[in-house]
Amino acid sequence: MWLTVFSGPKPEETVEVTGHRFLIGREPDCDLVIADPKVSQQHAEIVPLAGPFRVIRDLGSANGTLVNGRPLKTPIGFTSGDVKEAQLTGGEWLHFGDTPVRVTLMDPRLDTRPPSGPPDTESD
Repeated sequence: MWLTVFSGPKPEETVEVTGHRFLIGREPDCDLVIADPKVSQQHAEIVPLAGPFRVIRDLGSANGTLVNGRPLKTPIGFTSGDVKEAQLTGGEWLHFGDTPVRVTLMDPRLDTRPPSGPPDTESD
């Protein structure tokens, strides 16, 4: 799984999601560092499921995490509202603060088609 960070309509950085815990935030020791003041120090994590799929969890960030324009939800069966997560299967748009990130199952840098920019979230 790969994450591509966008700055405006153009991709800025692409990273592969690896390991048992992939940390996203502003801290320099995060696996994906996002320099956005609306992103928490440790904003979210991605953890593996079976096969190529993953789960993204918000780590109690002040501004939340969006998947395809919608906030993460508490999974069914949890009594606490503290855990907010969503399954990632590829093709999703994530938003951390004002920063859009595209999820893909293949390295998008190998795709010869021009990249499409993030969806317009202002109209939602």
